Amino acid sequence: MEHLHYEFSDEYKRYEATLDGMKVNIPEDLMNDESMRFAENVRNQYTAKLEELARFCVESETFEYVYPEATIEDVMKKLHLPILKVDEVGGRFTYTQHELDEDHLIDIEFVGVMESFFSVEVDG
Repeated sequence: MEHLHYEFSDEYKRYEATLDGMKVNIPEDLMNDESMRFAENVRNQYTAKLEELARFCVESETFEYVYPEATIEDVMKKLHLPILKVDEVGGRFTYTQHELDEDHLIDIEFVGVMESFFSVEVDG
């Protein structure tokens, strides 16, 4: 598989692309056919897994503290597309353009192709 859509960022030492509106970052040391297929699979499954991801967020202590009024439906509507950062166990979604507030970044980590979500952080 060619690195067709990916451009190397010398500054960040990673490959970057946009797949159907989702920005993707793959570290230089993980860039291979498997990582590119993984990123495509995550992008293709994102909509189908969005409700499960939103439920995970709403049920987390972090979200309960920062966004106590948030519902699954709110989260699904207001997250928008994340930046996907591929890592050794799966990846991390970083939401910079969400509409839950204007002050925070939201990071959600997952295993495999969103087989399970295990961490949500709200920074800002």
